[in-house]
Order: sequence, then structure tokens, then C-alpha cells
Amino acid sequence: MHNMNLQAHQGQREQLLEERRQEIRNIDRQARSAQCELDRANQGGNQMISLARHEFDGSHHGLRHTLGEMTTMCGKCSALHFLKEHAASSSCANPQFTLCCA
Repeated sequence: MHNMNLQAHQGQREQLLEERRQEIRNIDRQARSAQCELDRANQGGNQMISLARHEFDGSHHGLRHTLGEMTTMCGKCSALHFLKEHAASSSCANPQFTLCCA
């Protein structure tokens, strides 16, 4: 009986962890999308200020600083990067990096 309760509790815990991971992935996607839009706007001469540069007033509950996952691969040397590390002269759709093989 105790073993069954333990298994049920562990199953619920795993489900909650997976839901939290999915929530974090969604936040990461939204942050990357918003940053790419901001980058495009800044390139067009419309200087918008990044959320990270605003004074923190505590009203942004649920937001966190994140670089997302380090899954963007350099096309030249295959080094892994955060998407935000791409060179300013490249786009989010076709990122190029200068940190690894400049």
C-alpha cells in the first residue's frame, strides 16, 4: 500500500515538473520572439528600449531573465550558442557568431 502511494506521488510530481518545464519553454519562446521583434525595430531606426533596461518596479511577475537554451549552432564550427549571442549584423533567422571562430 505504501509503495503504491509513493508511486502515485512520484507520478504526480513528474507531471508537475513536466508542466513547469513546458511553461518555462513557452516563456523562453515568447522572450526570444519579443527580443527578435525589438532587434528588428531597433535596426529600422525606431529605438525601443529593451525590457531588461527598464527600471524594475516589481510589476513584471512571472518574467525572468533568460537566455533560453544553448541550442543555436554556429554554421562554421558547430559551437553551441545562445541565440542572443548572434552578431548584430546577422538575423535571428540566420544567426552568425563572432565569439567562437571570428
